[in-house]
Amino acid sequence: MSMKKIIISMLAIAFSMMLFSATAFADASLNSPGAMPTVTVTNATTQPCNFGAIDGCWKSSTTASPGDIIAVHLYFKNTSNETANNVMLSVQPSRSGANVTFNGGVAATNAPRATGTAYATLSQVTSITSMPQSGPYQADWYPSANSAPQPVDTDQLFGSGFPIGNLAAGQQGVLVVRFMVNGSSTNPGTCTINSFTANPSNIQSGDASTLSWNTSNCDYVNITSAGSNLVATGSQTVYPSSTRTYTLTAYPSGVTATTTVTVGNGGNNNNSCYINSFYVDSNSINQGQTTTLHWNTSGANSVYLTGFGNENSSGSMSISPYQTTTYTLTLNGTNCSGVSQSAYVNVNQGGYTGGGTYYSQPQAITTVASVLGGYSAQLNGIAVPNTSYGSTNAWFEYGNTSSLGNRTNAQVVNSYGSYPYSDTISGLVPGATYYYRAVVQNQGGLAYGSVVSFRTTANTTTYTPPTRVIVQSQTVTRSANTGLVAKSQPSLFKLEVDSNFDHMCIGGDVDYTVNYQNISTQVLQNSVLRITFPGELTYETSSRGDYDVTDRTLTIALGDVQPGEQGSVTVHAQVNNQAVQGKLAVITATMVYTNPVSHAQENAIAYSLITVSNDCPTVLGASVFGFGSFLPQTLLEWLLLILVILALIVLARTLSKKKEEPAKTA
Repeated sequence: MSMKKIIISMLAIAFSMMLFSATAFADASLNSPGAMPTVTVTNATTQPCNFGAIDGCWKSSTTASPGDIIAVHLYFKNTSNETANNVMLSVQPSRSGANVTFNGGVAATNAPRATGTAYATLSQVTSITSMPQSGPYQADWYPSANSAPQPVDTDQLFGSGFPIGNLAAGQQGVLVVRFMVNGSSTNPGTCTINSFTANPSNIQSGDASTLSWNTSNCDYVNITSAGSNLVATGSQTVYPSSTRTYTLTAYPSGVTATTTVTVGNGGNNNNSCYINSFYVDSNSINQGQTTTLHWNTSGANSVYLTGFGNENSSGSMSISPYQTTTYTLTLNGTNCSGVSQSAYVNVNQGGYTGGGTYYSQPQAITTVASVLGGYSAQLNGIAVPNTSYGSTNAWFEYGNTSSLGNRTNAQVVNSYGSYPYSDTISGLVPGATYYYRAVVQNQGGLAYGSVVSFRTTANTTTYTPPTRVIVQSQTVTRSANTGLVAKSQPSLFKLEVDSNFDHMCIGGDVDYTVNYQNISTQVLQNSVLRITFPGELTYETSSRGDYDVTDRTLTIALGDVQPGEQGSVTVHAQVNNQAVQGKLAVITATMVYTNPVSHAQENAIAYSLITVSNDCPTVLGASVFGFGSFLPQTLLEWLLLILVILALIVLARTLSKKKEEPAKTA
């Protein structure tokens, strides 16, 4: 091959790779971050939802019985400035026992696939089928928020995908497909209520009344302030403290009936325990909303409330459950054995504010605690509000067992991004193990971080050093090369954690570099660098240090660090199957050292955050060919590489010619 042909071939390859790189990174994006989950469901029989593009009653899970209709809501939006080409929608239902999983996806030829999952739990092991494309039940496609529904080819939808054409930048819509729950239902006829009574219907305050009901062809019933998912025919004892009307709703028809218990003046037998009342102001709320739980008892020393522990014999409590929850009140005291009552709160997950703004669930991330001697510790976490609407509260729950039991005061977090926060607890026992977790709450719901343990020192040091905690501010940067970097504020140690990507898919690899420097004029003694991995990341290798798989912590003993001394540690990790798409995974670096002036132990903390996504950036560009970060990223770098390659070819050809020339004779 001639030199000219070699050069032309190399130029063609180089420009082809540049074209590949340019097109690979000029993609559109789907549902990222999006305005609502990709896949949600509802029981269209018991809780029909608006089948348009925006409706807050859609949830991540639902329950259903034979004869019910499950509606699956597949949301799509082009969240980039590029047109998404050849968009396809798909829904794949699968069943395991009484549980049905609906996997949905939105794909385009120039965008990473957006996926989601929703669930349905059936009242009995049965099957589901898609509704026929006729009559009132059919799959409908809404190309935009204000468009009329259009029919869908379900064979394509459940197969290779239903094509909807191109999506312009910012365009959004939904597809709703309905499934019939089949099975040998024991209630094939119309669900009706035969009777609903209270006996006795006139009582004194604190006395008991028994609610009894009888239905035909019904699967279950709900009774306000008495219980949910109750048997179709049965009874329930209540202890109202004032006249109260109970409403029974039978399913799947949704028919209702009421009965009233009239409460007169009077008292209880002081030798007995009574629950006069136990109810919530509202037993159906949206995720993130708050309701109040009330109880009034007689003859009890105290009560035990599930989820909260021992409380006063009468009182109230604001609650904001993340999911549908049943609360049980049990009396403590003489003659109180077995006296209990339950109340439930139905929680609708996700939704929209009154102004039409969608709110999604926040995220709480528990990071490493700073042990401040034997009696106190600083708890650290990160709040991710996932909304700019309203305010977000963050606090910690802690205790000497994994059941926790104590909490700190709430802090208001008004940041849309990620917000590190901390709180100091005292009164601890030296040499003891404690557990804690971060908690974040806003109108999007209540989120809990992982439970993390720490151990106080065995000595009785009471000094509380000024912990250097990294605060994420506007100086934190995000880029394709350096990822999201959280840097410490000025302290004796400068500490920062860099990642090579700001997002990564499950199974993808991430490289971190932890940089440290003693920026003081003192020798910082007994310095130890610890790098802690979250549950979503699996440690692979590092440039130095000892890794403890139990604590998921890499430890590097640095000893005495001289003024100005600096160094770095590189770490390679992989995103594992515990990671959830859309959530943040946080790696934490902690530098613990002794201040030679105060002789106290101080520390600095730095974080690096990546978003778990369905996009694997390492599969594009250089890593496809196994060259890591060797290949250039810009046009100028590509041209320089081409010139270097051509120069090497010319040099090799020149050396070859010299070798072939005959030696000159004298």
